[in-house]
Amino acid sequence: MENRTPNYIVWDVEEVASVCSPEEMQMLNAIIDRVLQARTNAGLQNNVSYLVIPNTKPYHRPIAEMLGLIQASNLQR
Repeated sequence: MENRTPNYIVWDVEEVASVCSPEEMQMLNAIIDRVLQARTNAGLQNNVSYLVIPNTKPYHRPIAEMLGLIQASNLQR
């Protein structure tokens, strides 16, 4: 697998809060607010939801494989 910059970053909010100071959390929230404002300015929705499955869960592999099959079938259309 090649090394590349990810398109998404997923953090557990509780985990981040446990290692960040209140000031750092304020900075992170300010960045999130700027991203949301930029989305609004671009006419995009801010209520996008994502399905996140930790790779430590036993059901991760079968779901990932199923999604891969769906994606592959959509590419062939």
